Order: sequence, then C-alpha cells, then structure tokens
Amino acid sequence: MDIATIVGIVLAFGSIIGGQALEGGHLGSIMQLTAFVIVMGGTIGAVCVQNPLSVVLKGVSLLGLGIMD
Repeated sequence: MDIATIVGIVLAFGSIIGGQALEGGHLGSIMQLTAFVIVMGGTIGAVCVQNPLSVVLKGVSLLGLGIMD
C-alpha cells in the first residue's frame, strides 16, 4: 500500500473525528449503520447510473489495486 493512501485514509478519518469533537459531539452519533447504508448505497447507485457497467467494474478492480499495492 502506498504511503499516500495511508496518509489519505488517516487524514480523512482524523478530520471527521476531529471536527465532530470540536463541535462537542459524541463519536457514537457519527457511527450509525443506517447513515452508512444510505450514504454508501446512494453513492454506489449514483456511480452505477452515471457510468456503463464496464467502467464501474474497472473502477472496482482499480480500487482493489490501489489498496493492495
């Protein structure tokens, strides 16, 4: 896995958790399964609507390469 991938993941999660803490929120309020399903389902659905199946499948394979590299 490339160092930029690791830095990006840590930065993304750190920003989300840090922003939540700065606003005085509780970590449990952002860790909700229903919200995750809505956001991820909507995102995947929008990608599938916008692109042909061959492009979606190519993106999934490249995502795997980016994580496992």
